Amino acid sequence: VHPGCVTAVFPCAREVNSVEIKKRIERLSRHADARTVFGAAHHAWRVAPPLSPEQLADFEEGRRVTLPASYRQWLLEVGSSGAGPGNGLFEPGTWSLGRKPDSKWTAKQFGPLGSPFPYSVATEPHQGPLPGAMPLCDFGCGIVGVLVTAGAERGHIWIDHRKESADGGLVPEDGLDFEGWVGAWLAEAERRVDHPEPPRPRAERTCEVLAAKSIVPEAELIALRDRTLARLRENPIAIVGR
Repeated sequence: VHPGCVTAVFPCAREVNSVEIKKRIERLSRHADARTVFGAAHHAWRVAPPLSPEQLADFEEGRRVTLPASYRQWLLEVGSSGAGPGNGLFEPGTWSLGRKPDSKWTAKQFGPLGSPFPYSVATEPHQGPLPGAMPLCDFGCGIVGVLVTAGAERGHIWIDHRKESADGGLVPEDGLDFEGWVGAWLAEAERRVDHPEPPRPRAERTCEVLAAKSIVPEAELIALRDRTLARLRENPIAIVGR
């Protein structure tokens, strides 16, 4: 077993510098331009209290999984939910899309968490529950960041587009593990508030109105209309996709 490993079975993982991360989040929360960071309007730079070891153990025992080391450390030392990538990190076991309150995800959507994640490269739509992965955050438009909990991709972040559109699939997030993912998010947030880009001058443009069927075949437009109406009958909000 090498230093930093959870067990002899799992690969080594970098540790989260919890003290430094909390200082950086606190500094961002006081910055005048903090709300300009994507998702800050949702999480408001607030971090929920960390989980106790007993609470984390209950979650892992209930889901029959040992979570990746850097995420476990975040939950125990930084916070159980709140400020993070996207619109903020979910509390383990919960998720939400858009502005809906967080609710529990079920075995029909994700899991079992201890079963191997089935993919190693970007994939087309996945049918049924997604094994070996759990949702971490919402990026809007039905796009969800997920953490792989078992298999060759264990510890890595993937982006789940299945709710975004009927043909949405799963895409790896640049090979990042949890520690690298939140590190990249923090660095980009700091760059945005410390070195804001000057406003771009608005170019005057002439507009031309085109009939949609002059760009997209009419049959596709009719199919899109029918799919949208069918979804609206089931839910007052319909995510149509690109």
